[in-house]
Parts: sequence; C-alpha cells; structure tokens
Amino acid sequence: MANSICAIPMRMLYDERNDPQMDTFIADLDIDLNAYVKHQHPTVLDLQMAIKQSGLNLTVAQFQNAEGEQGWSCSIKENDGYHTLISVDKVQSEQEAIKEMFYFSGGQLETYILVMLTLVKNTGDLLLYCDSGQMCLLTKTKTVEEVLSEFS
Repeated sequence: MANSICAIPMRMLYDERNDPQMDTFIADLDIDLNAYVKHQHPTVLDLQMAIKQSGLNLTVAQFQNAEGEQGWSCSIKENDGYHTLISVDKVQSEQEAIKEMFYFSGGQLETYILVMLTLVKNTGDLLLYCDSGQMCLLTKTKTVEEVLSEFS
C-alpha cells in the first residue's frame, strides 16, 4: 500500500487543466474534465457535514493542517479506538472553497473513503490517488467496498 493517500476534487483538476505542470497527470487520467465544470469546490463546512452524515464524530478540529501550517485538520475517533486524520492545505475559514487535496494521515482507510464518498454526494466527484500511482474515481454510485476492491 502507499505511503500517502489523498482525494483530489475533480473541480480542482478542471481548474488546473491548462497548467503545464499538470499536463501529464491530467492526460494520464483519460477523463473529460469538461464534465466537472459545474461541480463545486468543497468547503470545510461540507467536509464537517459529510463526517456527521457518515455517522462519525470529530474529536479534534483545528485551522492547521497535519504539519501545523495554514489549513484545516480533524481527527475522527472510531468505536474501535482508532483515530482517522484528514487534513487540507491553504484554507482559512469554514466557508472558503477548498482548492487543494484532502489528505488521509492515518487511521482506517475505510473511514476516510466513507467520508469522501459522502462528500461526493454533496459537492461532486473526487479522485482517490496514492503515491504508488493507484487511482480510483469516487462517484455518487460507488460504495466503500467497491472503492477498496478497486484500490487494493
């Protein structure tokens, strides 16, 4: 499995489609990004709502990313005692559009995927990506089990 896993809003990729640094990455996706022009950028409020709609509880939420820099992060305590960490860079308020990736920083991958799939229902598709090169498009119709089987 990968060392680093993140979810990339497809709207972010649409906005970056003309960035020369993203050309190869986007071309490798073989996805028509024009389909994502109407998707919205998620906000911290959207993420918090997705966590609650997933039946989970935030134990810590702060306006710093996992590295203590400008951003937002949270810890989700699960019934088995695990803490799943999610962080986002470069966001300063709950209503600000998130134009960065959602990082999974430990805990249960299933919990992270559940939250991201719930977020997809409210804001639009996400691309689950890991540093090993594995990718999976998260859509409204996918389940956690389907994503895990595609991503394993």
